[in-house]
Amino acid sequence: MKTFFKLIVFTTVSLYLISRVFPSIQFVDINTLLVTGLVLTILTVFVRPFLKILLLPVNIITFGLFAWIINILVIYLATLLVPGFKVGSISIPAIIVGPFMFPSFTLSTFWSLFLVSWLISIGNGILGWIL
Repeated sequence: MKTFFKLIVFTTVSLYLISRVFPSIQFVDINTLLVTGLVLTILTVFVRPFLKILLLPVNIITFGLFAWIINILVIYLATLLVPGFKVGSISIPAIIVGPFMFPSFTLSTFWSLFLVSWLISIGNGILGWIL
């Protein structure tokens, strides 16, 4: 139970930090953020293993790369279940580093969900390592 509560807190903090960096990830209010953290944790703990078992043949054929699609699906399910949580297209501005210029680009909703999934995984890993 203690680990489940920690996972809820880690996911909620990760979602909050991601929403501060990327304004296209929106929450109506703080209660929506807390509910999203709870729902996303419940989906991750209970639904994701079921999807992994169900889609195991595809995951084996793709050498485990399909696991990212399952994570994206879990976050998409959270956007459907929590009214007020939205992941839109993420726009990344142009960056100039020394003589190199990286142009601005906009991610589609699929790639935005992929980025959010990746950032939540990294955020949970870092918070779990610190605490």
